[in-house]
Amino acid sequence: MTFDLADVIDEVSETVTVTRALASELVKGRAKAPPADRVFKIRGSFQPMPTKELQLLPEGMRVSGAAKFFTDYELRTVDTSECKVPDRIAHQGVTWQVHRVDNWGELGNYYRVVLVRLGQ
Repeated sequence: MTFDLADVIDEVSETVTVTRALASELVKGRAKAPPADRVFKIRGSFQPMPTKELQLLPEGMRVSGAAKFFTDYELRTVDTSECKVPDRIAHQGVTWQVHRVDNWGELGNYYRVVLVRLGQ
């Protein structure tokens, strides 16, 4: 049995700002400067990253800090084949970059997002 947890997550969520860089074009094998970023707001729940899960991240990311974010909105990770960079989230004065997105649609109708702190 599957439960729809999106409404429950929304109750403990807050609004955050997402910055999404639009895709670049490839010209002669090089990425052309992308158009302006798209900025929008979504709701989600920030959670601390347990030490056990933190150890699964690459070394450089463990040092900078990480968090989990639960939302019903599908965020974007890096995609080199389409020249897309990961989404960035601003939360309480800190900028986070999307590292991984797990679709838990079958298990609760939401996304579990691993974020890595930027600019530390």
